[in-house]
Amino acid sequence: MANRRGEQPSDWDLEKELDFSATLEELLNASPFTKSSDEQGRSETVGTRVPTWLLRRIIKLKEMKGSPYELNSDVLRDAIFLGLRILHIRYKIGKEWSVEEKLASIADTAGASRRIKDQVEELISGLEELQKDGDEAQAAERLSEYVLAANELENSWHKDKIFKLLSDNRTVRSIIELCPKVIRDIISGKAKK
Repeated sequence: MANRRGEQPSDWDLEKELDFSATLEELLNASPFTKSSDEQGRSETVGTRVPTWLLRRIIKLKEMKGSPYELNSDVLRDAIFLGLRILHIRYKIGKEWSVEEKLASIADTAGASRRIKDQVEELISGLEELQKDGDEAQAAERLSEYVLAANELENSWHKDKIFKLLSDNRTVRSIIELCPKVIRDIISGKAKK
């Protein structure tokens, strides 16, 4: 898919995520990134102060024979585009990055317990409302759908947590008798996994 000028679209034009899986060699051979806006004309301005010697290097890159850069900002844009990808490579393999990922994963797992409990409580509240209205068949159908969906979860800890919360609930225990045997087996843990 070519852009308006007939050139191949850049990552910016396509609004793709940065390719953080690129090797350093691929980054060295990448085409210069000099687009200043996306195809809808959107862009943002960023800026920073730099030492004079760094500005001289930017100007030299722009002015060298055969340079793909027309403006100092083209050099900076390409440097940022490549630099972000290089920084990702650097920190992805760094110890701090690994620790940060582990901490985020632990926090997410701890939060998952609360999210699961909230979700099950919401389901039970809906089941109680259906039961109160005398629509136990509808309650059994909703419970069955929920159990079948939860049974597809890959994370066994999440799945076990859901089924434990359901099996401990008085309302669910009364409705489960109206559900197919497979649903009762899944909640009780008798179903083949």
